[in-house]
Amino acid sequence: MKKAEMLIDKVFWLSEAISKILVCMIFGVMWVVVFGRYLFSHTPIWSEDLILFSMCWLVMLSGAEAFRRDAHLRITIFQNMIPERPRACLNVFLDIITVVFFAWLIRYGIEEVIMNVSIMYTGLKLSKMWVFLSFPVSFVLSMLAKVDKYIVRYNKKCRNGKEEA
Repeated sequence: MKKAEMLIDKVFWLSEAISKILVCMIFGVMWVVVFGRYLFSHTPIWSEDLILFSMCWLVMLSGAEAFRRDAHLRITIFQNMIPERPRACLNVFLDIITVVFFAWLIRYGIEEVIMNVSIMYTGLKLSKMWVFLSFPVSFVLSMLAKVDKYIVRYNKKCRNGKEEA
């Protein structure tokens, strides 16, 4: 279990590193667009496509990271009225539904990737498939985040059991 947890940590470290690079790239290219438009009355044809591409990937990777940190907004008013034990069961049930939904989204995302292989961005000369690929990748990462949540819980229970014995 430790190896799985370490692998998931490395995957999310890579995802975070890519997100940081994308933020810097978006910032830099936007400045190129601003200076090009206002100083030279010309912007590179590839710039807006690259910004859109980067933003899609950034949003999807950040969403997966938010699932890992359990930082997505939730309405918990009714959930907090339930006693602790049934609430834990409800959370597990909701996590199962979420994983099933992500599996469906992965399938749908792969279909979108396949449908957009031949459609090209004019400025980048790049297939739109690469933007749509952010969806299944993000949903796989989100599923990994849910799996990681239960691996960490399992490891904590195992450690607590060993400490008490």
